[in-house]
Amino acid sequence: ARENFEKALLIDPSDVSAQRKLAGVALAIGEFDNIEKMYNDVLKVSRSSDDSASVYNDLAEFYEVTGQMEKCIAVKQLAYAEFEKFQVAIQINITKAVELGMYSFAGRPEDGLAQIPEIKSHLISPFDNFIALAYISIYIELDNADSIRNAIPAVEYLIETLKYDLVQNFVFLAKGRVDELEGNYEQAADNYIKIKELEMGSYGIDIRIGRSYRKAGKESKAEKYLIRSLKYSPFSPEANLEMALLYHQKGDTEKSMEHLNISLNAWENADHGFKPAIQAKELYEEISGDGTTL
Repeated sequence: ARENFEKALLIDPSDVSAQRKLAGVALAIGEFDNIEKMYNDVLKVSRSSDDSASVYNDLAEFYEVTGQMEKCIAVKQLAYAEFEKFQVAIQINITKAVELGMYSFAGRPEDGLAQIPEIKSHLISPFDNFIALAYISIYIELDNADSIRNAIPAVEYLIETLKYDLVQNFVFLAKGRVDELEGNYEQAADNYIKIKELEMGSYGIDIRIGRSYRKAGKESKAEKYLIRSLKYSPFSPEANLEMALLYHQKGDTEKSMEHLNISLNAWENADHGFKPAIQAKELYEEISGDGTTL
């Protein structure tokens, strides 16, 4: 794939699509050092707001994957500004609502919650019901099961009122997270698996399934789903951390460190308070057993 995109760029060095795909390949194979520059170079030759918005979204995804959430949030604002030039306001504001979870990843969910009234003010009835997705997005990565549970009925009402079954995955995601937090790990896996049935290509959910089965002590099942996730994205730091935790639980230090090193490399520039990177460093110190820090 990389060779094909490089050939396309020889023909047209300003081919934004080929440059974006080339950067996507670099992300997929873990070449994290080059990606920021690649996307910034693409922005220089972007010909339209549509192109720029797409590149900003790609760059934001890179920052999210590598735990640089403050940069992710900043770039998302640039993407929204470009989207406003060619998309309808309802679509943009629903997108903003769904993506407020990035503030939870950044360790400041209160900033995400504070934006909800403003976003909702731009959504006319019945589309204002989509604001329910904002609460799920923000609460899903926090540790308060009641907050997540209390947000579910509004999403179910959205599905019932607008017959918008496409957001059913938010309900399963929320229920799965509640089950995880309350120690019902196999039930959590069952809820996450229902998302797979709705979105066959959602390999990221395999990480949640694997994590739930690991916590339930179902190590073979956990490994099956994590292998599937890594097949799709072998350098995903989140998937590799979960695999490292699984092998550590099984007592296989060598394999645990192999996967952990991939995560640590990806999160080298992660924000100081980015929880997954902190967890990875703590696991490293536990495995090293000699007080070694990174």
